[in-house]
Amino acid sequence: MIFFVAVLALSLAACGKDGHQQSSDHKGKLDVKTTVYPLKSFAQQIGGKYVNVESVYPKGVDPHTYDPSQKQMVDIGKSDLFLYTDDNLEPVAKKIAKAINDKDKTLSLESALDKNKDLLKGEEHGHEHGEGHEHGEAHEDEHEHEHHHHGKYDPHIW
Repeated sequence: MIFFVAVLALSLAACGKDGHQQSSDHKGKLDVKTTVYPLKSFAQQIGGKYVNVESVYPKGVDPHTYDPSQKQMVDIGKSDLFLYTDDNLEPVAKKIAKAINDKDKTLSLESALDKNKDLLKGEEHGHEHGEGHEHGEAHEDEHEHEHHHHGKYDPHIW
């Protein structure tokens, strides 16, 4: 499904050029900006020699807390396509997508999904409760990590 959406996105971006000069200096290649590495990899594999793909996240940055500078926002806006997972998983992607005036240059994979198709339901992180376990008892095996909700389905692709 993601493969189909990525092919569709790259095809639409290629059709939407209207003879205008490419927004980048990549020798006629489509300039695609993505968020997470799996999307970058998909776009590179699908687009091949016809695309230049870059992640908007600098190396070592936490995608959950990343906040792009004005210059980075402008650079992303100049790309031919901004490809991201969804607004809930990547709040910064929602911010970037809203800032891009041409909505034909943005693609949220979640919005492109066929809502009538069954997806795998997401599972909550944690542990199972055995017999005799009371919720008032201390939880020795709790994990210290950011907890975020994704709605009915888990949009993680990694």
